[in-house]
Amino acid sequence: MQGALTTQSLIDVILTNQPELFGNCGVYNPEISDHALIYGFMKEKAKPQKGRVIKFRSMKKFDEKQYKEDLSQAPWHVGEIFDTIDEQVGFWESLFSSIVNKHLPEKKMRVRPQDVPYMSREWKNAIRAKRRAARKYQKEQTKENWENKRKLRNEATRLRRKAIREYWKDQSTLLTSKPSQFYKTFMPFLGAKKKNNTTDLSLNIDENICHDQFKIANHLCNYFANIAKGIGNTNEITDNTFATHASVQSIMENSAAQDSFQFQILNRVEVETALQSLNTRKSNGWDGIPSKALKAGARELSIPLTTLYNSCITCCEWPTMWKKGEWTPVFKKEDPHEKENYRPITVQVTVNKIFEQLLSKQLSHGFNNKLCDKLTAYRKRNSCETALLSLTENWKMALDERKIVGVLSTDMSKAFDSLYHPLMLAKLKAYGVNDNSIRLLNSYFTDRFNRVKLGPVNDLTYDINTNLNMYADDHQFYDMSSNLADVHANLTDELRKIFETRRHREIRQRPFSKESESSEEEDNNDEKLEEKEGWKLLRKAIESKSLRTQLDTPYSEG
Repeated sequence: MQGALTTQSLIDVILTNQPELFGNCGVYNPEISDHALIYGFMKEKAKPQKGRVIKFRSMKKFDEKQYKEDLSQAPWHVGEIFDTIDEQVGFWESLFSSIVNKHLPEKKMRVRPQDVPYMSREWKNAIRAKRRAARKYQKEQTKENWENKRKLRNEATRLRRKAIREYWKDQSTLLTSKPSQFYKTFMPFLGAKKKNNTTDLSLNIDENICHDQFKIANHLCNYFANIAKGIGNTNEITDNTFATHASVQSIMENSAAQDSFQFQILNRVEVETALQSLNTRKSNGWDGIPSKALKAGARELSIPLTTLYNSCITCCEWPTMWKKGEWTPVFKKEDPHEKENYRPITVQVTVNKIFEQLLSKQLSHGFNNKLCDKLTAYRKRNSCETALLSLTENWKMALDERKIVGVLSTDMSKAFDSLYHPLMLAKLKAYGVNDNSIRLLNSYFTDRFNRVKLGPVNDLTYDINTNLNMYADDHQFYDMSSNLADVHANLTDELRKIFETRRHREIRQRPFSKESESSEEEDNNDEKLEEKEGWKLLRKAIESKSLRTQLDTPYSEG
């Protein structure tokens, strides 16, 4: 603005579509320029965040010494009088929960996805104290409670103003040295687009975007529960169903005489070590028992838990309560509105996870010498790095010898989500797992219950002739030769075998990607070689655009 305060000629102007954010606007003449300064004081205003109520275990008055004493004096031996595993586990869970509830009571707390930028710990504690005083006054409206409520309310207001002053003082100092942070500092108060911090999902259901979390949870639950539907024939599951299965016969023919594997009885030291090594940052199961409660009483709980675990091994039965889990949908990639792009992560009760780990340790140790050397996943001293080193070193040696390297890469679609349990148990039996252990594993897989909350055996090596490197569900077939035509022919032959193998193993297959390395003269012959009869199968996959895409049609025993 130029001239007096009432002049009509404007040079500088401030425009806003939210005038309520500004107060005490005006013009100031600094008398050192022919332009007066236009100013306006912004009102502090942050978008309120939607709150939610969470449950947690309070450790404010936790007495570890008394907690351990109560655990040691609890009548755990009474559970042994029950006949069934489910009754024994039910008694143990009830007794342990009563002790945990006494020392670690469950409480509720209201939280927000994100606090205002100027929130301080001191102010937050004052807000909680104010709310406690307000609830106390509502229950008993006495003069003393009213005075306490008023005092804490005023204290919270004072700390709020203090937090705002200190926040903007710090930000002013920061902006002096880093002016590029100006918009990042002020944008949360301007009502512009902000980062969405909500954890709510939006899903495409019947061609409509649904935001109802209850409906989304049911939809995802149905999808996860039927993700493996159609794989194999579940109506013909008997002990002898897979006795003549191609993959089972292949294991028995290629495996030398091996010792029988059986799950061994656990000892107290093993269980106590597993309890002490618990990660207390992991999520709790549906029973709400935190890992801290188990870890704090590891020594006292190891004896009754060992008895319970050994009863399960002896009876070859997995407790029903431990078969329950909560699915947490985790987004993988691509469109977040499609259910196919979510993976179910099962959160189970902690005592069940410990039992699984102890049995898995026995199984891995017993199978370590039986597994193919080319398998580098889920084994000690093997990892993704060792798989990559093996591949690259073999390829480099072949290229140094002026050979051609052809690579056929495969990836099984939803390999772990759609594992066919009856066939896997038949394979384990063929590898030497005895009947009692098979019964325990079969009990583990059957009659499982899950709700949505908003194995190391691979016998593919018996059927291939080219080089192979395996890591989890990713397989790299490669052939090395001085003749490019031989490489193509060998990989094409393996491709036919793989399709046939996967069809008999009751699994879904994601088609393959082809890569090759050669010299420039040899690369010029690719177009001629593609016309050969042996390469037509790969060419057909490329033309149908199935290469590097997911094949959803499941293979069944034909």
